[in-house]
Amino acid sequence: MITFIRNTAIASLTILTLTTVSAFSADMAPKQTAPVTLSVASAVQLLSAAGYNDVRKVEIEHGFYEATVRDKDGSRLKIVIDPKTGIVTVKEKRVPKTNLTRDGKPRIDKYALPPRSLSLGEVSNLLEQKGYRVVHSIKAKRGIYQAKVTDERGMKTKITIDPVNGTIQPGQKSVTR
Repeated sequence: MITFIRNTAIASLTILTLTTVSAFSADMAPKQTAPVTLSVASAVQLLSAAGYNDVRKVEIEHGFYEATVRDKDGSRLKIVIDPKTGIVTVKEKRVPKTNLTRDGKPRIDKYALPPRSLSLGEVSNLLEQKGYRVVHSIKAKRGIYQAKVTDERGMKTKITIDPVNGTIQPGQKSVTR
């Protein structure tokens, strides 16, 4: 009788363990990402059509575009765009901070660009015209545009773009093949 109870308990624990491990591994399996069917320029146009004119950053994340924009109130928003349907969803909203730091000094906007700069959409179109096959991300940071692109040779490259005249500045570096 004791042997029967012991064997039943071992069998039950084994089944429970196998069930838990298989359920856990199903949750941990890599999720399929949707192929991106929308270009960065089209994503920026969708954002402009939705009323977000101050686009600071657009990148592909897990098969979706993620963008950092400011709305008409100056709040910074993180936006997600479904590349298949074009649906724009607000992921996060940050209320604008004061223009002063705790020390009373003026706050520096790390996304600020010089006056009369090209828009992010114009830079995206320019990169496509210059032969970059895929634009993975573009962001305005510290007075310049930074982009990750795939060039005509299939090399993934980081480049810097002058925001006023659109020239690609020296300092390209290859990321991966």
